[in-house]
Amino acid sequence: MYRGVHRAVLTPRARQRATASVEPYMPFNSTQLESLHRQIRFLSEEITRIERERDKRLNDKESVIIKKNARNERTQKALSKLKVEHSRLQEEAKVNVHHAAQLQNEINALCVENSAGKQHIKDLEEAIITNPDAKLRLKIKLLCVKYHPDHGATTLSSTEVARDLIALLS
Repeated sequence: MYRGVHRAVLTPRARQRATASVEPYMPFNSTQLESLHRQIRFLSEEITRIERERDKRLNDKESVIIKKNARNERTQKALSKLKVEHSRLQEEAKVNVHHAAQLQNEINALCVENSAGKQHIKDLEEAIITNPDAKLRLKIKLLCVKYHPDHGATTLSSTEVARDLIALLS
């Protein structure tokens, strides 16, 4: 033994078998040559068939890979479109939130004005009930509005004016 290398030790019987299988060189006769040629053709055809099968499997796998790559590209494009649409929708949502806040502020302001107007109407109704002169002033104001040139497209006759004044004084 030399530093980790083992030499095979053959028993005498194994040595005899190994040397017995080695025959001295003898030329082949024609039937042996023909047999060898047939074996070579058969093996060549078998190799060709196996290579075709291998090529077919490789082509099939390559087509699957190409299809997967195409599907992956379509998915990537769709994903990028979705990301763009997502960011656009987020911006739109931010604008809508801001707009909604503005509208809420306007609604609050209008509610305050509405309640102030209702309170003013209530105060006027109480004044009309408690003060008869306020009622007369309101009627006069309504007549002034009715006879104002901006509010009437037709001219009023004197009988209508007289009727309205009589109704006002009664």
